Amino acid sequence: MMSDPMFPTLRLTALEPCVLEDQSVLVVDPHPPVKFTAATVLREAGAKVFFACDATEAVFYLTALPAASKPFALMIVSLNDPASFDTVRQLREAGYRGSILGVGQNDSHHAAQAEGVDDMLHLPLDPEALKQTATQLITPGTPGTPGNFAPGVPGAPGTDTSGGSGG
Repeated sequence: MMSDPMFPTLRLTALEPCVLEDQSVLVVDPHPPVKFTAATVLREAGAKVFFACDATEAVFYLTALPAASKPFALMIVSLNDPASFDTVRQLREAGYRGSILGVGQNDSHHAAQAEGVDDMLHLPLDPEALKQTATQLITPGTPGTPGNFAPGVPGAPGTDTSGGSGG
C-alpha cells in the first residue's frame, strides 16, 4: 500500500515523554493535511492544539481570550502565498509575542524572517522535524537555537551567501 504524500504516514513512539505538556499551539492553516499532521504530532507530544483558518480567526482568538491566560506558546502559520505574510503581520500587531513557525512550499525564508517568523518548515511536514522544531521554539533549554532558521538556509543567521564577511 502506497502512502498518500498529502497525508504522510506517522510513526510516533508512544512511550516518548510529553515534552510539550500543557502547552497550547494554534495552527493557522486552511489545509487538512497540515492540520492532521500538526494535531497528531503535537498532541502526541502533550500539546493542546487549536485551529484557525485565517488571520481574522487567529486574531479573534488572541483578542477574545484574557491576556493573563497566555493562550498560545506557538503558532504554526501557512506561508504558501505572499498574502500569508499579512497573517504574521496581523498576529504581531495584535500583540502576539510568542513563537511563530511558518510552513510552506516556497523558499521564502528571508521574507518570513523579516516578517517576524521564528523558524520555517517545508511541506509536506516531516513529523520528527515538526516535533523537534516546535519543542525548540516552545521549551527553554532545549538543544537548538529557537528563533533561528536552520543552518545553510539562505537568509539564516550565520549564513553568508553574499561572499562578504558576514556578521
